[in-house]
Amino acid sequence: MKKSKILAAVASALLTASTVPMLVYAESDGTAPAAGAGDTSSTAASTDPTTTTGAADTTEPSTDHSTEPSTEPSTEPQPVVYKVTFLGFEGEEIAVMNVEEGAAIDYSLVDTSVLHKHLSVDTEREFYQWDIQPETATADVTIHALSQTAVISHTGEPKTTVYNRKSGSVDISGLNVFITLTTQTPEKDADGNYIVTESTVEITSSCTASPATLDEAFKNSDTAAITVLPIGDTKPILKYTIKYERGIGDVDGNGLVDGVDASAILVYNANATDESAEKIPAAEMPYWDVNNDGLVDGADASLVLKYQAELSDNPDTTWATILS
Repeated sequence: MKKSKILAAVASALLTASTVPMLVYAESDGTAPAAGAGDTSSTAASTDPTTTTGAADTTEPSTDHSTEPSTEPSTEPQPVVYKVTFLGFEGEEIAVMNVEEGAAIDYSLVDTSVLHKHLSVDTEREFYQWDIQPETATADVTIHALSQTAVISHTGEPKTTVYNRKSGSVDISGLNVFITLTTQTPEKDADGNYIVTESTVEITSSCTASPATLDEAFKNSDTAAITVLPIGDTKPILKYTIKYERGIGDVDGNGLVDGVDASAILVYNANATDESAEKIPAAEMPYWDVNNDGLVDGADASLVLKYQAELSDNPDTTWATILS
């Protein structure tokens, strides 16, 4: 009887420490019942590790709830993922996305700025659109970038390169500037090349001279280098040189034709009969004798004031307009 109790205690301890199913012997002589015997006082243990069966023994449920990781395959359906490939103008890969079936394709994630390039001083190419643009992923797909190329050109030259004044604006009239746009479309020709469209736009009015004013251009010298640029751009369309030459009416030679010059003419005219008054050198006479009648008088002063007034309304006023 003592041996039977020891075996039962050992079996109970083993059940507490292990989840492996085992047989538990009933209180008997310590021998297992023969297979198929009619003795129902002991049976094979249940495969449930927390429960065993016996003649009069029950085992407390194990407090160890840990289980081995399941090796059974998941029965949940896995999402279908498609590959979306983006190619540049030359067929180079610029981005790849893995997008679940039916999910939206986020085109904003593709950095198209990498395609922007200056092909030359006058030619610039940038991204325009995609050849196809599906909203959602329904299959593996390759999407090509289409380009727009801009070429800047010009005809003619600025007419005015010599100025008789040092105020007003630099005049670029006579110059005509154009942009020719070549744009790829999603349609292809018989050879499989994208069909392009071409258009030309005049942008002269959107161009400016730098420096833009004669005051700035002739600030330190009587000659200046002028650069013509599209407004907001830094790439020059044309570079040329202007110079200042003293003009009629600029009596004091400061590059301006104004009331000071008119006053000087009137003072000279008032003293013309005074033999002791300083005479105007012959080389200076063209600046004083504005109407070229051989006299320096009130008529010349009036023309100077008229020129000044016209110039304040129109910075591009010329003496040819005043004297015509």
